[in-house]
Amino acid sequence: MDSGLHLFIRDILVIPVPSFIVAGGQTVPRNVGTFRNDSEIAKALGIPSLGAESSTNISLGVTSKISNALTLTVDAYQIDIKNRVVLTGNIARTAGGIVDNLLTAGNIPPDVTSVAFFTNAIDTRTRGIDIVLASSQKIGKGMLDITAGANFYKPEIIGTPKTTDKLPQDAFGKTFFSRIEESRIVVGQPRQKISLGLNYKLKAFNANLRATNFGQVEI
Repeated sequence: MDSGLHLFIRDILVIPVPSFIVAGGQTVPRNVGTFRNDSEIAKALGIPSLGAESSTNISLGVTSKISNALTLTVDAYQIDIKNRVVLTGNIARTAGGIVDNLLTAGNIPPDVTSVAFFTNAIDTRTRGIDIVLASSQKIGKGMLDITAGANFYKPEIIGTPKTTDKLPQDAFGKTFFSRIEESRIVVGQPRQKISLGLNYKLKAFNANLRATNFGQVEI
């Protein structure tokens, strides 16, 4: 079992993007984008500084020599990550709403209309298994090494996303951990990988053939 910390630089450089809309025949500026956690906007909404991610890795492996030319290796693992850093969805400012009241109380100009931050919002768990079958046998005057591998894993979200005291979970939980971020973590990576490798060696001659198949990815 292994454990560790993953530290993040507190003052991540992010630049809000100014934009403009036309309302009543006038051009009205809007300030939207991802803001630093030490900004006045973050303070007004109760967004904390970024903390460290912590991880725990548990693994169990077995190797079996099936015959003189064939070995099988199986490794199962579980990786828990606490306080994982994600990018929130867009926290919109609507007149008279919670966000508007907090930003107004923090003396944030009304042109700030949509904000996002990096936060330690979620805990995740990934379980998986690696299987490798290796064979080495004489073919003609050379040796043929065959390696077949398969990896299967499943990530999941543990518990509910963390928000702040000023932005309650029931109202902002799905904004702090948006469906885009959830998809990126849960289904945005292939859940399986299958590979086959052939390596034929004959004195100074060496030939390789590799093929890899990845599972489906949802976007």
